[in-house]
Amino acid sequence: MGQRFVTSLKLPPAPKSDSWSQPRSRALSDRPPLNSLADPSKGHHFEQIPIHPAGLMGARSAATSPPAGGLDARRSGVQEDGAGGEVQFTTTINEPRVIRRPEPSTPDAGTAGGVTDAGVAASAGSGSGSAGSGSGSAPAAVPCNCVVSLDANGSGAIEGSYGINDYWPGVTPYWGAHKTLGSFDETSGSGKLFGHKFQVIGKFKSGTGTVAGEPTFKQKARLSEGTSSPGTTGGWFDDMDYTDAGGGVHAWDPNAEAGTTVKTGYPGVRRTIATDKYSYTDPPAIYYEAGTTNTYRKLEFDICFSSPAGCSCGVIQSCISRTQEIEVKRGVPSTLKSP
Repeated sequence: MGQRFVTSLKLPPAPKSDSWSQPRSRALSDRPPLNSLADPSKGHHFEQIPIHPAGLMGARSAATSPPAGGLDARRSGVQEDGAGGEVQFTTTINEPRVIRRPEPSTPDAGTAGGVTDAGVAASAGSGSGSAGSGSGSAPAAVPCNCVVSLDANGSGAIEGSYGINDYWPGVTPYWGAHKTLGSFDETSGSGKLFGHKFQVIGKFKSGTGTVAGEPTFKQKARLSEGTSSPGTTGGWFDDMDYTDAGGGVHAWDPNAEAGTTVKTGYPGVRRTIATDKYSYTDPPAIYYEAGTTNTYRKLEFDICFSSPAGCSCGVIQSCISRTQEIEVKRGVPSTLKSP
């Protein structure tokens, strides 16, 4: 068993409306503070930057429960009322969390398929003509790809020939060396951007099924923020598709090749780095000003790589968890945890 970290939080009341139903075109942005980033001449084009913003505590944070198959959540029995109960989240370090296809069960010889020997004899003599009727045939098998494994690296050289700039075409770089993973602290306008570059790698293999398909990535996140640790924790949201507290719309597709668009307004950030590997990168960062900023921000990521429906795969889904936790005191940032 790995280490387990436990965090308690109060669930907010259910939102009165579904803000996720509104269409979004996403401009990437961190807004910590907005007024210092409004003038493009002071720094990077922040409306294009895929920074995870401060202030994601409202209805735009989406669901309050952890991702399905991800972090373990169970009710504690405290304050089970209309204002929401207390939920205890338990994060297990052992990775990955794998959902496999169940092995087919072997029916008892005397009751194969739940039909008794007497029932088989009765149907055989019924004269129904069902045996060998040729009423239908199995659909032809088609090629598809199945999940093998999922991992995320947060240090060393990036895997594959592409650098982070190649995953995010058209986005102003703010992460320093684009082929090296790990921490960065880059000047941006009147302040700096402090963060960590990590790479998600999904390995797959050829399979067959009734429908052709590719395995898909899904990255969800949960944000805790404040002026100091532990901050206030919000709900889980789709980390590639959300509207931040500053109004910036984020809409990226981790399953389309970088620079291409599958869904209008959702540029791809995936790269094929080998004949059996897909990958994308993420450089989450926080803005601060030296000598003055006091802030805390924790991002918990839950990342899953899923086999396509209709493909006869042994692994249905593989998931991992990663966390970035940063505290800035009097304008000096420190990493409490990095992905």
